[in-house]
Amino acid sequence: MTLIVAPTAEPVTLAELKAQLGIATADQASDTVLLRRITEARKWAEGYTGRSFMPQVHELRLDAFPACGEIPLPFSPVTEITSIKYIATDGTLTTIDAADYTLDSSGYVHFVRPVYGVTWPSPRAESGAVRVRYATGYAVTALDAAKTLSAITVANPGVVTSTAHGFAAGDLLRLDITGMAELDGLLYRARSVATNSFELAHVSGSRSISTLDNAAFTAGTAQRVAVDMPEILVEAICILVGHWTNYQGRLESGQFITRVPLAVEQMLDSVKIWSLA
Repeated sequence: MTLIVAPTAEPVTLAELKAQLGIATADQASDTVLLRRITEARKWAEGYTGRSFMPQVHELRLDAFPACGEIPLPFSPVTEITSIKYIATDGTLTTIDAADYTLDSSGYVHFVRPVYGVTWPSPRAESGAVRVRYATGYAVTALDAAKTLSAITVANPGVVTSTAHGFAAGDLLRLDITGMAELDGLLYRARSVATNSFELAHVSGSRSISTLDNAAFTAGTAQRVAVDMPEILVEAICILVGHWTNYQGRLESGQFITRVPLAVEQMLDSVKIWSLA
């Protein structure tokens, strides 16, 4: 397996993690470490569960096509087959027509197989002759058209102005922002909603965010979205990062502390892929 395109975002934002761990937004001393640990926790959890949490692209290489026809794809959920290529007997790297195969995502493990009446070709007998490239990860799906934002105050809490936006309290929003780049591309909940304004809350919905430390807003949009990723995965990552953060001193002093709490493993076991067979 080769990771071709790594995730460009994490399932937990720094602000959401700090809120859960009780770290003040203004306390930025540990931000770099926390961001690194979010990524480390997500990677560990993906490896433990055999799943991709955020959108990414993988390539699976095989020596030959399986006789049964079905190719199990590691790191579900698989959202798209980008290409299937093989080295033909004459040495040519050949791309199979997308109409000749189909993605089966109905089960716990996702497969790609030939469509009815089609069989896989015979590749040259060499290592890695078959190459399946595919996209994975829980999708962020837009539910409505993006709404134009006219202002975001630099305040605590920051107030967003958008004429007749139509959002309801608790709606999950994805922001596309220029100027106040700290908010760009991230997910928030709508809170304290009025006809032409609302506040932004952390995904957990626990409290509104402060924009006091942010740059001035220039322009942007907010769009109501849905994330397919189970919330229990987000919770497991937050707990794992919190565990690493709270017990770092003990680990460095030589005390034995379990690297991963049993509670995290039990949470992840509910979505773990135990076998590709």
